[in-house]
Amino acid sequence: MYGWRARIGFIGPSSSIDTPAYEFYRMAPYGVAMVGTIMGIRILTDDDIERALQALDQQAKQYAREKVDIVNLGGSPPVILGGKDSEKKLIERMEKNSGILSTTSQTGAVKALKALGITKLALASPFDEHQNRKLKTYLEASGFQVGGMGGLAVPLSEMAFLPTEKSYVHAREVVRQADKDVNGIYLPCAKWPTVETIADLEEDTGLPVVTSIQAMLWHCLRLLGLGDRIEGFGKLFEIDSL
Repeated sequence: MYGWRARIGFIGPSSSIDTPAYEFYRMAPYGVAMVGTIMGIRILTDDDIERALQALDQQAKQYAREKVDIVNLGGSPPVILGGKDSEKKLIERMEKNSGILSTTSQTGAVKALKALGITKLALASPFDEHQNRKLKTYLEASGFQVGGMGGLAVPLSEMAFLPTEKSYVHAREVVRQADKDVNGIYLPCAKWPTVETIADLEEDTGLPVVTSIQAMLWHCLRLLGLGDRIEGFGKLFEIDSL
């Protein structure tokens, strides 16, 4: 059986799991597998995200049959839609319907930022201004300062096709324009390619980097008691516990 060490259920927010699956398996240690389903968000509007969330209970129920060790709701938009207080309710829905330990990628990102000691971050995303503002509000409610922010305003359907180096170039530009005392970089959204630029960003900026799938994998591994130190994908994997 693939995933004999851990099987991580991943509910992808969009209509396909392309970039998230590729990046997961670029990093995942031997014996760890992703079991993916999709929410089917088509466009990043509040109405379409709410529509997709209506099926969350049924998606969680699927995992009761899939023998996974944890269920993770991917993406920022489904969590930040209702603000920080909605996160606990989403996790409770998943655990109730799956009977399995559950979390969200946004939870993992917050845990990762705090584990790295990041207090004031540069937020570089592929999102539009609406999603960026909602994410900034969420991060501030979670105890962070946002010292710089920039979005690419790319349609959800186009994010996976962004050049791999785009996340590096965009993050460097956001850091350049950010407050001088930012002490970390956050690249949300599992749909656009980011993990292959983490090491170069950390080397060239001197700042720790957190991305969506990187943080999700680290968070799930540590929740399951797996302490793998995965090389080449940032300082985050040097941290043994949550």
